[in-house]
Amino acid sequence: MKFKEFLKNNIAYLIAIVMNLAIVGFLFGPLLTYETKYYVGEEKIKEYYSASIIKLLNGSITPSWIFIVLLVLISISFIALIVALFVKNHKKANDALVAVALIDLALLVAYTILAKEIFSYFAGDMEMVANFNGAQVGWSAGVIIFLTSIEFFAAISVSSYSKQSVQGLAEDAMLIAAAFILNFIKIPLGATGGSINFQMLPLMLIALRRGPVTGFICGGFIYGLITCLTDGYGFATYPFDYLIAFGSVAVMGFFNKFILPTEEKKYPLWLSEILIFIAGLLSTFVRFIGGTTSSMVIYGYQFVPALSYNALYIPLSGVAAVVVLMIILPVLQKLNRKYPTK
Repeated sequence: MKFKEFLKNNIAYLIAIVMNLAIVGFLFGPLLTYETKYYVGEEKIKEYYSASIIKLLNGSITPSWIFIVLLVLISISFIALIVALFVKNHKKANDALVAVALIDLALLVAYTILAKEIFSYFAGDMEMVANFNGAQVGWSAGVIIFLTSIEFFAAISVSSYSKQSVQGLAEDAMLIAAAFILNFIKIPLGATGGSINFQMLPLMLIALRRGPVTGFICGGFIYGLITCLTDGYGFATYPFDYLIAFGSVAVMGFFNKFILPTEEKKYPLWLSEILIFIAGLLSTFVRFIGGTTSSMVIYGYQFVPALSYNALYIPLSGVAAVVVLMIILPVLQKLNRKYPTK
């Protein structure tokens, strides 16, 4: 009877954990297939190969660190879900652990979708596969996306941030739309690209109002995907330049109860101002890491040039958004008390 009760009370956690284990198994299936061609005399010969994680880990095709990071992320998700199962009575700790698992899962999906582009970049441009001709995503990639989707929704269902009201959904939609509009109002910085804008401001408000999980979904998934598709830089830039960059506002959500307290819990304004500054800097730093990584992986920059390029505009955009938040914080606190999140 106790076992049945345990299953009933923890079914979402258990489904997520089982899906996580299944994903690990399918990583050793054909993640993608690639084609090589060569000539024997005047005859052109084409050969097809399948590439799994276990084949790619030897570093002969692509740098092994990409796949090591992938396996580490899955391991972190698995551990976070197990620990969350045992700390579910502590809402904040549970939400933090579930948020970690969701972020890792999002990166896994992004990698799986972009496997072809990443493989083609290293195999084609760097000639790491002799006579490389093309690559296609393998059937196990589709299975991984399917399993990850189930795990994602199972994990988010145990989060206290999963229950959104119609009012909340409408508010999130309007703030995402505001961020999209602000993305077009830019202050360009130099001939090499990069610009300052206030698109992060509405996304930070979502995280402050709704918490880290909703902040990440609205920022990284929804807004990140919309801007990726409209910016024209290609879907290969999505994981680092969009998912991580705009999902970074989730950091703000971990401070929301102190920055936008309810009527029952009042904190000094100076404390909220300090915390919003710290949270903003942390969020901007995460975006900076994403942008720098993208410059190295996607555009082939060395570390120092990638660091210099992103240091030109990401910190300025982040600080600009945080300063505005600090200025309007007293008004935001009054609005939050009058219209609290449900």
